[in-house]
Formats: sequence, C-alpha cells, structure tokens
Amino acid sequence: NETNTDDEQPIAVTWGVFAGKEIVQPTVVDPVSFMIWKDEAFSLWTERWGKLYEPESRS
Repeated sequence: NETNTDDEQPIAVTWGVFAGKEIVQPTVVDPVSFMIWKDEAFSLWTERWGKLYEPESRS
C-alpha cells in the first residue's frame, strides 16, 4: 500500500457520508492508540456483539 501520510500520526476519517448531506460523524483515528487497544476491542466485539446473531447468519 502507498500513502502520503505518516503511519504513526492521527488522521481524520469520516463515517456516514450521504449525497447532499453533511458528514454525519467525523472521526479521528490514532494508529498508535489503535494498536494498543485493538486486541481487547475485537475480542469484546466477537464475544458480545458477534453472539447476537445465529451461527451462519447472513448478518
């Protein structure tokens, strides 16, 4: 992958972009912080959120 950004500096990304509308939720991502908490976060999502759906569900 190629990028013009420093891979250890925070970067602004956006969620919720809809035609003719403003950005619904601007978000800043800090790669250093993400690497610190990612394992815990993905574990919680898998254990809790992931169990809301039946196995083999399309969700």
